[in-house]
Amino acid sequence: RPPDAPPLSIGELTLRHRRFCIWPLCHSHRLVNLGFNANTLRVVKLLVWVAWYMASAEGGEGLQNASDPGDVVEPLRQLSALSNEVERGAATQVMPEGDEQLVSKTRRLHRYQEYERHLAEVLLRIMTKMKAQQRDDLGGLIRSESQRRSATMRVPFVDKQGQELSSL
Repeated sequence: RPPDAPPLSIGELTLRHRRFCIWPLCHSHRLVNLGFNANTLRVVKLLVWVAWYMASAEGGEGLQNASDPGDVVEPLRQLSALSNEVERGAATQVMPEGDEQLVSKTRRLHRYQEYERHLAEVLLRIMTKMKAQQRDDLGGLIRSESQRRSATMRVPFVDKQGQELSSL
């Protein structure tokens, strides 16, 4: 789909464009071009692997039957195929909501995207806290990060004075 295309919706499910997902980065040179190292790529691949297997079964039980966490090739192949099928099916059908198979695939891709986003947010919080341990003022760190021009979210609950790290 073109990068400026609106989000894909089938029924009540809305999928984010793949450019807003993490998995395409795994088979892209963008990570290299952004100056990230091999360890960063491993973390990104692990996040994709965990999200895929969590989404493959309800309640994350798919992780118990998963392959080696270093082997992200099969989940990437399946994700790419699933994404292509859903996008192609939604674009070519007049009433995609009536196609049960397409709705099922869309639901699976949507579930993956939700897990991917949740895991990325958890990782961000962990990394933020790790960075904050180098400073006493966690509230100040969150406030300064959220007020940067490039910040994607604002944090309204952080008070102006901040708090000592030990009191959080």
